[in-house]
Amino acid sequence: MRFSRKIDYGLIFLEILSRAYKRGAVVTVRDVSEKYGVPYSFLEKVALDLKTAGIIVSKKGKGGGYILARSPKQITMREMLAAFEQPKMMRCLESGKAEESCLLLSVCPTRKRWQVLDKKILEVLRHTTLAEI
Repeated sequence: MRFSRKIDYGLIFLEILSRAYKRGAVVTVRDVSEKYGVPYSFLEKVALDLKTAGIIVSKKGKGGGYILARSPKQITMREMLAAFEQPKMMRCLESGKAEESCLLLSVCPTRKRWQVLDKKILEVLRHTTLAEI
């Protein structure tokens, strides 16, 4: 499994927000961009995805920026990855698209194993929180 750059930067941003949460501090996209060398416009899009997913909230005005919407102990890896609409590991596991995406679906000898593995991975992601990474 390989994560996209968006997920990589998103997890970095969330880790920084997690540290700030403990101090009650606000984090700006500009500060993270400059400190870590992440392109500002790209990180803005990452923040917007996280905000839309309800994982972070923005604070307007002077001293504004972003904070976590809730404790890092309440934000799961599954939720974080879903904010970026990460597709399933295998096309045939995508709900409603299996028949369209795989010509071998009816005879595939590995699909059931992939379904089991996918379920196990999702379970781990649902039980791993931002506080733990």
